[in-house]
Amino acid sequence: MSVDEPVGLEPWNAAWPVPSAAELDGLRAYLRAVPVERDEFAQASGRPPQYLIDLLARARRFEVFERVTQVVRPALVPELQLRQSADVVAAWRAAEECEGAQQPAPFWAYVWAGGQALARWVLDHPEQVRGKRVLDFACGSGVSTVACARAGATALTAVDIDPFAVVATRVNGALEGAALDVQQRDLIGTDEGWELVLVGDVFYEPKTSERVVAWATALSARGALVLVGDPRRKYLPTRGLEELARYTLPVDPEWEGVSERTPCVWRLRPTASGRMPGRTSDAGLRRKAAHRQPA
Repeated sequence: MSVDEPVGLEPWNAAWPVPSAAELDGLRAYLRAVPVERDEFAQASGRPPQYLIDLLARARRFEVFERVTQVVRPALVPELQLRQSADVVAAWRAAEECEGAQQPAPFWAYVWAGGQALARWVLDHPEQVRGKRVLDFACGSGVSTVACARAGATALTAVDIDPFAVVATRVNGALEGAALDVQQRDLIGTDEGWELVLVGDVFYEPKTSERVVAWATALSARGALVLVGDPRRKYLPTRGLEELARYTLPVDPEWEGVSERTPCVWRLRPTASGRMPGRTSDAGLRRKAAHRQPA
């Protein structure tokens, strides 16, 4: 198969499946947008066919992400630029059309309040990040990941179980000139020696929240600094949180169901437990889920 080196498609492994012309165009666009992927591709000729299959899937998700989002400067961190959607239903439908199946809410398409709070705190306290091994758990759009990269984290890993979030974080990192290590993994229950762990906007559901709290408190107990960014969602722990900062910012009612949030950054102590009673912060998404048309 012949491909053009100027668009970053050399070397090519003859054992790889042959993409369509449209897939090649999408791959070229993705590699241009995300230099870290382009650099990996340049060294990938010996990898198995599954590598190209996965890369083409990321390129398809990139096309969706770019199509349904625009570059914005988030309210709490205007020094950063990230892509965000103004239409949750359009983002959701586009993801489902891309995957050919129902998808979870597109958390990757919006820069959430808790993530912004963490990003603001990180940029204001770079000494807590510089030279550290950092994990951004459930990275979503990657706003706190990008902030950590700017603040000088030595080893920075971002993870999310949603493959669209992986693409979103890589693209948003590239907008800021950051080559990010972003992985699609469920790391709950593991410990890879991180010194700083960021947990933003994850306390939506009871079972997931219980798993996250048990894991994060164990990391805190062995000495990691675990920071939670959250606007008091329903299943946020009620005990073992030390408030470090509080912010107020405008948010998009299309996503949040309200026009303003007051997220906090907390240090999670080993004694964290309980849940925040009586406040649900995902009303906007729940309403959209109830009214959207399935793909």
